[in-house]
Amino acid sequence: MQRLHPEQQHSSLGISKALNEEVRMLQEADAVPGKGDNIFTWTRFIISLYYNKLAVNMFGFLTGWTWFNRVDDFIILGALPTPSQIKQLHKNENVDIVINMCSEFPGYEKLYKDLDIIQIRLETPDFCVPSLDSIQDGINEIVKLKQRMPKSNIYLHCKAGRGRSAALAMCYLLRTYQLDLAESQKILLEKRHQVDKDLCQRDEIRLFYKDLLSDIEADSVDTKYSDIAQDWNTPITHSGQWFKDSLGRTLLMRGINVGGSSKLPTSPYAGSTHLYDEVLFWDHRNVSFVGRPFPLEEAHEHFSRLRAWGLTLIRILVPWESIEHSGPGSYDEEYITYLRSLIKIMPKYGLKCVIDPHQDTWSRFSGGSGAPGWTFEVAGLDIKAFKETGAAYVHNTNAVPGDPLPMVWPTNYTKLASCTMFTLFFAGDTFAPNRKYQGKSIQQFLNDSFVNAYQHLATRLVDLDAVMGFEFMNEPHPGYIGLNQLAEFDPIVNLIFGDSPSPLQSFALGDGIPQTVGVYIKSWPFPTKKSHDRVINGSKTSAWLDNKCIWKEHGVWKTDEVTNEPVLLNSDYFSVHPVTGQKISFYDDFYVPLVNRYVKAIQSVKNDWYCLVEPLANERAPVYKKDDHHHNVVFSPHWYDLNCVFYKKFNGKITHDVQCLQRGGNVLTATYFGRNGAKKNYRGQIQNIKQDGLRDMGEKPCILGEVGIPMDLNDKIAFEDDDYTSHVNFLDAVIYALETNLINFTLWNYDVCNDHEFGDHWNGENFSVYSVKKQKEDYMEHDDGNSKLSKKHLYDGGRVLEAVLRPYASKIAGTPTGSEFDLDKTQYTFSFTPFTQEQQDKLQEEGYDVSDNMACTTEIFVPYFHYGGKALKIQANLGECDYNEEKQTLYHTFDRSTIAKDATITIQLEILESQEKSSCSVM
Repeated sequence: MQRLHPEQQHSSLGISKALNEEVRMLQEADAVPGKGDNIFTWTRFIISLYYNKLAVNMFGFLTGWTWFNRVDDFIILGALPTPSQIKQLHKNENVDIVINMCSEFPGYEKLYKDLDIIQIRLETPDFCVPSLDSIQDGINEIVKLKQRMPKSNIYLHCKAGRGRSAALAMCYLLRTYQLDLAESQKILLEKRHQVDKDLCQRDEIRLFYKDLLSDIEADSVDTKYSDIAQDWNTPITHSGQWFKDSLGRTLLMRGINVGGSSKLPTSPYAGSTHLYDEVLFWDHRNVSFVGRPFPLEEAHEHFSRLRAWGLTLIRILVPWESIEHSGPGSYDEEYITYLRSLIKIMPKYGLKCVIDPHQDTWSRFSGGSGAPGWTFEVAGLDIKAFKETGAAYVHNTNAVPGDPLPMVWPTNYTKLASCTMFTLFFAGDTFAPNRKYQGKSIQQFLNDSFVNAYQHLATRLVDLDAVMGFEFMNEPHPGYIGLNQLAEFDPIVNLIFGDSPSPLQSFALGDGIPQTVGVYIKSWPFPTKKSHDRVINGSKTSAWLDNKCIWKEHGVWKTDEVTNEPVLLNSDYFSVHPVTGQKISFYDDFYVPLVNRYVKAIQSVKNDWYCLVEPLANERAPVYKKDDHHHNVVFSPHWYDLNCVFYKKFNGKITHDVQCLQRGGNVLTATYFGRNGAKKNYRGQIQNIKQDGLRDMGEKPCILGEVGIPMDLNDKIAFEDDDYTSHVNFLDAVIYALETNLINFTLWNYDVCNDHEFGDHWNGENFSVYSVKKQKEDYMEHDDGNSKLSKKHLYDGGRVLEAVLRPYASKIAGTPTGSEFDLDKTQYTFSFTPFTQEQQDKLQEEGYDVSDNMACTTEIFVPYFHYGGKALKIQANLGECDYNEEKQTLYHTFDRSTIAKDATITIQLEILESQEKSSCSVM
């Protein structure tokens, strides 16, 4: 969508010409005010309209006044438009609706008819605020139009766009973004400088706000506990490795990442890595992420669906760029306000969320996502030179039009741009102490900016019950830190694919020295093999803004004066501390200290927030020592079948334990056959990860932050024949491994932009379990937070739901010992040991309400997708069961006094084919 610029709205009309135009404009519209009444009304209208035009056209450069301004992606607020302006707005801004607040001006009825523009009149006398009824009518019309015409925009006007129409715009902001009066006044003044500065004090607006607060209070949810299995409307704490609710019950949480497209901005043009605009792409300071992961008006639809799917722990992607893109210390309050409004809706659907400072290979401009573009300027790197110098593979700029996007983006972890930025971020003071930025070391400048940005975000979200905590960083990387030699990268640790310069070659290329580089292609049994060589940077372009390589400055390498080739001076520069001479430990020396600082900053805002900490990708967890910050830290690794993800192949016949191979195992012991073999393979890998975390980080809760499968498997054949059997078997094996290890997890991912052609619209990935095949013109139904499900659209857009939607025990009156879903039989088996009296007493001492009757109730999510409308056989060896299909919840209750100390309770659920009614019985 084209954005409005104030300078485009000013004209060079002279005073008399301006006055004549106003009269002509009204005459053409047959809209002379006061026609048939008195000359005073007409004269006052013309003079005040002319005054407004004078203030805009002649003094706008001083006052900041403009004829119209965009409020958000749907509303444009302005003064009474001319016919030419209407045509401009219709053509350039998709204005198909006009809301006219003037009682003295009927509007351009003929012009609107010719352009197929809808005009809605909410007649309000000049110099008056619209009545409460008019405001309510206007808001209701806007809501209906957003649902019916989501691609159209509204032009909202009165005579000057300062009072009447501004009042409706303010009430729209109050309702849509759940702001308070002061926030709405501030935002509206930022959008349109001439708005009445005391507008929020008007009685009608205050009454509207009071009614709005009453509606919100009526819709508020009980945060003590919910009796719906997949709802998390409860304070969440932990004891040892287990999360707990307010009753002391053990929680096993499931959820999803929302969503993949949040890595990219929504404007100035829709973010997709297959798109490239040679001007807008590089304008990294002027972007917006408002609308990521989806427009606010669609939130109820998606949250309703996720609740019905049982995926109610949301890992919401908030890249650093989204909040601090315009420059250090300058935060995008419009985006943060949108994010607040989105999260405010979550409790209505029982959702909790964690904020994920998402990054991949550092930034969009080094081929991934995450950090703002200005961070490269801090390091002295020129983002426009990355393609020519091989410093990064950026799909927007490097991909060949018409060719399918290769999965090359992970190779940026071996390229100059990404490696340099991570090295400077974590260890610039150690490895590049001579470089400064604005009086600070590069490391301290970047660290301060990063920590301060998310601490600022934390202060804006602190009052939201749905926020469970913050993550430190998605998939952190050491850059060059710890490399034992710089002549080549280790192919066991790094993906060597496509153009593959060594670290030394990358230094040379960035310094303007052409290099002959190996090009690698996919192969078997090794992931890749060398195909050929090619020369990179024949133009001798520098990747450095000042043409000075930071690593040459610090004595890592030099240029041979005779051959002009790069020569290593210190091959172990990044593996041995340059001052102490001690071997470098990335975790101990750099990573954990910065994590400690970040966690303390976030928890200084709210002490009971959790902070999720990831290990390096595919590596063991950091070892936490006594002096490290342990309070409410969560171990949060990721896991994928890297072999299947890289080749995008799965047939269920053979899988490999990549984890075993990376740790030195042989290929025979790392090979598994059949579906059951895949389950055993994955279960063992997840078990190792969980045990590593408990051993190295201590007895802390674990949330597996990312896990999933590519949907474009097997040459995308499922997109043609709609047979997703391989996908179902693949994801079933993956989630089986998770559930049998009793681990909390968030799937990757739920992306509302996903389609078959471009997948998640980011670097050729296609993981979303949700995909829209065609644009829906009608607003999706939702259940508005009620327990009664709206089934009409419940599974629309879902992919591989047979494996995704499965029963799981979510709130357990004891310690879980086993969980397993047999997809073929749709049979679920769960076991746990009830808390002993000693454990109950301890929980009570810790503040849990163990005396509540619900404290002895275990809740199991039973998805309607598999079990709805069917007779069920439910068995338990002890206690009683009750099933509520509408709430998708199975309740198991026991009497503490009848349970032996070492008892294990087993619950089994399956479909009865031969009976009409469900049965609950004791085994």
